[in-house]
Amino acid sequence: MDSAVTELATCLQNTLSQDQSERKKAEAYLKSVEGQPSYSLCLLGIVLNESLPMPTRLAAAITFKNFVKGYWKADLGTMDRISEADRDSVRNQILGALLSVTGALQPQLSEAIGAIWQEDFPDKWPNLIPELVERMVQLGADLNMVRGVLQTAHTLFKRYRHECAGNDLFREMKTVIGQFGAPMTELAKSLLALVIGEQRLTEGRPLVPVFQCLLLVCKIFLSLNCQDLPEFFEDNIADWMLIFRSLLQLDASVVQLVDSAAESLTGSEGSALVEQVKSQVCDITSLYASKYEAEFAPYLPGFVTDVWEMLVNTGGQSKFDMLIGNAIEFLSSVIARPQHRHLFESPEALQSLCEKVILPNMHFRALDEELFADNPEEYLRLDLEGSDIHTRRRSACNLVHVLCEAFEGPVVANFSTYIQHLLAEYANSPDGSAWPSKDAALLLVTSVAARGKTEKADCMRYAITFRGLLPLTTLVELINLSPQLLTATAPVVHSYAAALIDKLLAMKRPGTLADPLITKDQIADPQLLIDRLLAILLIPDSTENVYVVRGESKETEQVSTRRFTIL
Repeated sequence: MDSAVTELATCLQNTLSQDQSERKKAEAYLKSVEGQPSYSLCLLGIVLNESLPMPTRLAAAITFKNFVKGYWKADLGTMDRISEADRDSVRNQILGALLSVTGALQPQLSEAIGAIWQEDFPDKWPNLIPELVERMVQLGADLNMVRGVLQTAHTLFKRYRHECAGNDLFREMKTVIGQFGAPMTELAKSLLALVIGEQRLTEGRPLVPVFQCLLLVCKIFLSLNCQDLPEFFEDNIADWMLIFRSLLQLDASVVQLVDSAAESLTGSEGSALVEQVKSQVCDITSLYASKYEAEFAPYLPGFVTDVWEMLVNTGGQSKFDMLIGNAIEFLSSVIARPQHRHLFESPEALQSLCEKVILPNMHFRALDEELFADNPEEYLRLDLEGSDIHTRRRSACNLVHVLCEAFEGPVVANFSTYIQHLLAEYANSPDGSAWPSKDAALLLVTSVAARGKTEKADCMRYAITFRGLLPLTTLVELINLSPQLLTATAPVVHSYAAALIDKLLAMKRPGTLADPLITKDQIADPQLLIDRLLAILLIPDSTENVYVVRGESKETEQVSTRRFTIL
């Protein structure tokens, strides 16, 4: 290394120093030299220099990424810190650099490529996709390097899922698909042949990179199809649907073989690599079932059968939760469309859906109980506030909603029978050990993702959901029972009680916008209610309980007409 690069590497190392003054000095030096020619190339060279310590190389990668994200887009009226010569050199070198490094360095360079791509593709970087394809083909059997290419492609293309539709976007996507679609299709076929073909691999470890690549292929496919159905994929839909069905139908022995090997390689349990692939397939089929109905119609019955069988045969371990959630969402998306309901309308099919899909995924599991006890904030976030995650119970509840809309009569009759059976199970257990049955019954009634363990939590969840249908006398009774409920030691229970107070006191009289439904005169002991709410804020796990603060605010407003404020 020349002296300038050596000094830069030393400076990057000093940014990691525990001495604050030394760090500040190093950061100031970096700021002073970032406008010099070849600065970005020097950083890239340090990233690739294997003789340097990894922390120094990682610091260089992060600095390079931040520099590119901050200055690659040249704003009018400001000095361009990156010369055209440096830009050309970076574009020519960065992909090779990305594929030659491993570990934590790759994500940093991948982000930098994404920033450059967003500004320069396709006009200033027309050879990027051909270069990706060339490397993917040339690398052949080196699946770890193929994975690097696919990871880069996924990083570049995933923004298509969220971009606003427009002519510029469609032109760009057409260019990408025209260059990348066919090679990716052939790659997917080759990867699948390593799993189920005559020359398939029979050991777990070699199959791990195969499934890692398949997972990325599925993610890329979703990104390239989310805006509209591209002509290329419409023309090749039969090949892709065969690939996806083959992945859903994988033998359990293959799943066990790959997942065990993946867990041993990563050192963590529950990696569920094959299930991640299947989950992506469920996302893809949900997209096609909802957006491209005519083209997908010939393949739909086969996927319904595959997903149904997969749901029935997949265990209750937490590592399968995302797969189960996405699979149930696929069935919901199909049933929601009248033209597909004939696939489920027979009494046998509806009964099987209820017994084998909905009820097993509504039951409160041991890990749900652990979340209730050990992480009440996360439990409440998922339950009271909702989440983007397709949990088993939320997806099962959504399926209940869809079924009730599609087949109201027979479905409600079925659910009524199951609710009575579940409540009978609870009633016949003197020690209360069958409380999960009661929980499932209440969950069926409310059709929302309630996860309350105790009777109090179940009932309050019910009251919050149906407060608009309950008579005023019942609502007043509930508000006056709240002080007792607020004394519960379980954070979830007293948080439910606070949320109930918040919801009840926010209700307005019919025909008015400001008059409260429950007045202060109807509250038996307002001061006791306030005191109990304040007492919760002294409990170690609830010092910043947002539900309590909301309830206290509403109650104080009712009593004194001024809003309670936490300073």
